[in-house]
Amino acid sequence: VPELGSALFSLGLLTLATPKPCKYDEIDLTIDLTRTTLQATSLQGECFNMIEPVPIHLTLEYRGFEDDTGIDIKVYTKQLTLSLAPQALQILLATPTSVACVMAEMEPPAPAGKAQAAVFSDVASTGKND
Repeated sequence: VPELGSALFSLGLLTLATPKPCKYDEIDLTIDLTRTTLQATSLQGECFNMIEPVPIHLTLEYRGFEDDTGIDIKVYTKQLTLSLAPQALQILLATPTSVACVMAEMEPPAPAGKAQAAVFSDVASTGKND
């Protein structure tokens, strides 16, 4: 985040498992995330642990039928503590905009040939070159 600092969201260790073999239309998953954290660091080097390392356990049940499809997700955590200092909150709130700006800069430019092809197709269809 320019002029403020940086934010780091970490899932920690991800474990994904199925309790038993399953078909694609009946999937049961267990997802364990250990050491999940959210941290912010100011430009002055101050580190803010907004979410302390916490284990998260999820169960997901997917049932896909021709007439009805359902997903049931349950999230379990022992204790989740959110701690926000004013500087950390500023960094956290500015993060989505900063990510969007970075992604916009990384989009590849449109190929030059496409614009020319559109002009030629208009000339070919109307027989005029404005």
